[in-house]
Amino acid sequence: MFKISITPILFFITFALSNLYSDEANPKTSLTHSELDFSRTVYVRAPVNISFIKYWGKRDEVLKLPTKDSFGVSLQEVFTETSISIIEKDKDEIVVFDDEANRQKTIKGIQNYLDLFRSLTGLSHRFRVETKNNFPTASGLASSSSGFSALATGLVKISNLDWPIAKISALARLGSGSAARSVSSGFVRFYRGEKEDGSDSFGETIFEKDHWPDFRLIAVITTKNAKFLSSKESAPILVKNPLYPIWCEVSHNRVDKVVEAVRQKDLKQLGEIMERDWVELQEVLASCTPPICYATDATYQVINQVQSFRSQGIECYFTTHAGPQVQIICLEHDLPIIMAKLQELDGVLGLIASQAGSGSFENCIMVDETL
Repeated sequence: MFKISITPILFFITFALSNLYSDEANPKTSLTHSELDFSRTVYVRAPVNISFIKYWGKRDEVLKLPTKDSFGVSLQEVFTETSISIIEKDKDEIVVFDDEANRQKTIKGIQNYLDLFRSLTGLSHRFRVETKNNFPTASGLASSSSGFSALATGLVKISNLDWPIAKISALARLGSGSAARSVSSGFVRFYRGEKEDGSDSFGETIFEKDHWPDFRLIAVITTKNAKFLSSKESAPILVKNPLYPIWCEVSHNRVDKVVEAVRQKDLKQLGEIMERDWVELQEVLASCTPPICYATDATYQVINQVQSFRSQGIECYFTTHAGPQVQIICLEHDLPIIMAKLQELDGVLGLIASQAGSGSFENCIMVDETL
């Protein structure tokens, strides 16, 4: 979560986005000292958004513009909780509730993102940020999606910026591409966009969270350790693979089919397309130089169990998100038997079952701490 390197490229991002964040586009981009309210705190709960169709690879590394569309679901029960307040100090205060191995990287990433936010908006005040996940960080459960969407939403709110949700999504994208989806609720499409400045590359709710009431996604935790290679590190290797453009085009064309499957609440159609997209991506990753494989023995143990479920007439399907953790989609009536069997597997350390939930934009409140 929060792995972003800003300092060397801060000027280029600011220059590229100068029109989007100019005073003309945003009449109120700075607060006077008298307007600052040091008694208020913004609280954000941002969901992890797990993609059915991945977006791996960028057409612009600086602005984090994806090469293709992606489509996923914001989860009610897998999330990051972040609080942000404005402080009267000359530097930011950042508190991360995580193990020591991840804490320093996360703090550095948050600091870089705060600097980027100030550079883009012209604001100068300092922040206190506290953040924690209810799941293992940087282990393949899209922690950057929830982490940066929480930051983007909270910073805009505490700074009294009246931004539409699409603009907050684009801001979250500058931290992590998948964070663009986590700002929105329910089933969300992340558009690759066509414009060079990225103004048309953001996440948008296609179906609200209550569209498919009996849809469930199970996050299967097979390790609590950070993955050996971050998505940021592996993506540049992937895009150099001559097979990547082929997968990218095929995968992009699958998005409309998956959207239609969700529209029809067709788990079989959704699951089969999702698994095919995953399998083909793994084949491309395996043929990279060097080869990339996030799956572990525990990952394949869970995948084999999913296939066993289907042979018994229990409908469920799997995917992974750049790591050894497995995500399984199913319907509510099959959830008890699936959860019970998964808990028996040696490689499973934890399970979180979730329905579609609210995005960070909806889960953001301002509290006056003096009341």
